[in-house]
Amino acid sequence: MGIKQGEVNKHKKSGIMYAAVFLVTVLVYTVILLLQKAYPFGDKSFLTYDAYVQYKNMFHMLFEWISGGSKGSFIWSMGMGIDAVQELLYYCLSPFNIIVLMLGESRLELSMVLLIIIKSACLPVTALYFFRHTNKKNTENGYSQTVATFIELACSMAYGLSGYVLAYGHNIMWLDGLILLPIVALGIEHLSDGKGWMLYTLSLAASIICNFYFSFYICVFAVIYFLLEKRENVKDFLRRGLSFAGCSVLSALLAGVVLVPAGLVVMRAASSVTDMGLEGTQMWGQFGAYISSFYPLKDLECVSMFSNNSYCGSIVIFAACIFILSDVCDWKTRVKYCIAMALLVLALNYLPLNYVFHGMTITHGLGNRFAFILTFILIAAAYRILMNLGKLRLRYIAVSTVVAGVIFVASLIDSREMSTPLGYVIFMLMLAFAAILCVLCRRGSIKPGVAVCIICGCWIAEIMGNALYVMPGKTEDCLLTDAVRLDQWESVYNSLDTENGTRKSAMVYENYAPYSQTNWYSSMANGNTIRAFSSMGLAHFDNVEYIYSGTTPLTALMYNVRYVLSPENGTYAGYNLVAENDVYNLYEAETPEMMGFMLDDGIVDWKADRTPLENQNDFMKSGCGLSSDVFTEIDISDWSTSYLNQDTLKESVGYCIYRTSNAFVPMTRYEFDAESDMDMYVYSKDSRDHYVEMIVDGDLRVSNGSYVTEQLSHVGLVKKGQHVRITIGGATSSKTGSVGERFVKVYNYNADEFEKAEEKILDSPLECTGFVKNTFYGSVDVKNPGILYIAYPYNDGFKIYVDGEPAEKIRLGRGNMGVRIYAGSHDIEIAYRTPGLMAGALVSLFGICIMLFMLRWDSKQKHVITPLPTP
Repeated sequence: MGIKQGEVNKHKKSGIMYAAVFLVTVLVYTVILLLQKAYPFGDKSFLTYDAYVQYKNMFHMLFEWISGGSKGSFIWSMGMGIDAVQELLYYCLSPFNIIVLMLGESRLELSMVLLIIIKSACLPVTALYFFRHTNKKNTENGYSQTVATFIELACSMAYGLSGYVLAYGHNIMWLDGLILLPIVALGIEHLSDGKGWMLYTLSLAASIICNFYFSFYICVFAVIYFLLEKRENVKDFLRRGLSFAGCSVLSALLAGVVLVPAGLVVMRAASSVTDMGLEGTQMWGQFGAYISSFYPLKDLECVSMFSNNSYCGSIVIFAACIFILSDVCDWKTRVKYCIAMALLVLALNYLPLNYVFHGMTITHGLGNRFAFILTFILIAAAYRILMNLGKLRLRYIAVSTVVAGVIFVASLIDSREMSTPLGYVIFMLMLAFAAILCVLCRRGSIKPGVAVCIICGCWIAEIMGNALYVMPGKTEDCLLTDAVRLDQWESVYNSLDTENGTRKSAMVYENYAPYSQTNWYSSMANGNTIRAFSSMGLAHFDNVEYIYSGTTPLTALMYNVRYVLSPENGTYAGYNLVAENDVYNLYEAETPEMMGFMLDDGIVDWKADRTPLENQNDFMKSGCGLSSDVFTEIDISDWSTSYLNQDTLKESVGYCIYRTSNAFVPMTRYEFDAESDMDMYVYSKDSRDHYVEMIVDGDLRVSNGSYVTEQLSHVGLVKKGQHVRITIGGATSSKTGSVGERFVKVYNYNADEFEKAEEKILDSPLECTGFVKNTFYGSVDVKNPGILYIAYPYNDGFKIYVDGEPAEKIRLGRGNMGVRIYAGSHDIEIAYRTPGLMAGALVSLFGICIMLFMLRWDSKQKHVITPLPTP
């Protein structure tokens, strides 16, 4: 009975510890909200970056899908048509999302704030579980259970409030992977120690299912952590390595229902921005700035190539030095840790290796997303040092102090962007204080347990103070609905009547997807839609966002968008301005509604591999029979170029490679006098993101309202001799030293030539007759055989039926879609099925069968009776 009661008390104490780290973290975040007056305690928004727009849009999509009358997997009325299942697989599989469903769409801001806080508070909980059960625990150090618990609490809080978590906590989906990381690590230890394969297999599978993108970095971590485990010999390494590989494959099989369809999306995604290959690209980060990222009070950053958020307590640098230099563990283990740390530090500061660690890409040119791996390894090393503090020799303490001091001096010499000076002071004080305590401990002046408790107490206090200092800087000035001024145009947008597949769109300052049937912002965005938009000059940001902006009279016909509500000027050619005020302009299409039109057979050879207006010329020549260009490039021989906030590395007419020279927006300005009358269009592109402003004789003609990678602008009629000024600024996702590529082309529009193409396009329109779940229905009267262009971008999940018979869909150009059709009246059906979903489900089923077989096998092995040896 006493033993049972002891077990109950033990579990109760453990529960109190887990509850404590959870509640303390919640308290820290609550104080941050109060200090910054962020929602729900004020008008500011705690949601930043992707959480501010992208993730919120996904949850709106989730509610749209749930509440809609049709439960098909394809939502025709959002984002030019989106696959809800694919989006859910990426954004919505976290079990924590039950909070969103419980609170409802009207409390979405609150739900997302709670998600960030609750998930972040779970990080130290799983970390505490790891440190309480790890095989690195030293039970022979003479510490009381209280001292050991203090070490475990400090290490878990250091993980939960690390700089990486504070910087990237807005990436709500990543937090699930970070929660599971300590469990994955513990599973690897169990696998290495022969304690079982289930923990590793299931935790890795859960990570993949919750968010397959971030799980790539979890897999990188798993490989590194497995290699760090102690092995008896080569045979043991190979045997455990095969088990590790087999369990990793089984995890992937179990998550097949996510991996297969998601993998198909990734394979067909549009290409992402990376600085690799650009002249002048910064191959190396600033080591001084990197070292200083381990110091407290450093500003958080996550929008540059070398985003450094390495902080997890000042003590870890000193502890890492002692771990490598002392005999706290065998030399082979120390060498492996040293190699792993050095490799990760190099990868975080050397672009080609950074590229490799991101899976042969650097998404949006934003690097160092795998930095949490080093953070966990450093905290694990600090844990082992604290567990063995009483055994450290004076020479190791002295040498480690000197090495840590040299590292500190190096940060001063090479730091061109010194963080808060107070952070440097705190780091040095903590370093000196820890070294003194270690010396006193070794000399017997204080007990090891006392020294450990003092160090851990200071560590926890520093970690919490750092969070309270740096986090308030991450809030947005207002809620998203206030930022887009929703209350000033929502009723107008809702009053715009559309039917039969006709679309409408609003883009007021931010891409607020619930009020657009064309715009979308998602990492699962259909690559064909982005390529189609890009090739035709419609706006997009990298490979995750597309915006219906930058139209011409041709593209205004192509996508059946009737109304556009936007504050932009000069970006909606082919539309009439029907209303305007200080907040928005309302545009209405000049042409009739249609979901497609007939083109000549030659359109199948259209490549769309030139600049957008040249692609439009080729489209009308091959599809509409034109012999002359509608858009003619104008050779500007006398324009002048000026630059601001950038160093120009290479330039030619209308082109430059630049490096940002300070913290302000890099700008390029082109000026010239028109040599003849023209109807001017301007195409601009930046390898990062940019905005445009165009002025003719002091009259503002063009101003776009968003930062995009490419922009097509309609300046309008320009008379000979008028002065034109084109300003391009942006690169919001860069900081000092970032490199970008930018160019501009000017064109003249021939309206008479376009009317010939328009007559052909309007001759045989495709009319929408309705939607039923995943199927579009339409009809068309065809006078001459050819290719029916369809106002939905190409998608692998589409199947097209003409008069009930399957027909081959054709990719037109880089992402548009059509089908061959003959003269006469025809009924058109477009049915959709999520690519790879059934195959993925079968893969998962296969994985479950393998797992059940392995469980059965383990069960039999446990019941095998070993015969007694013969006397």
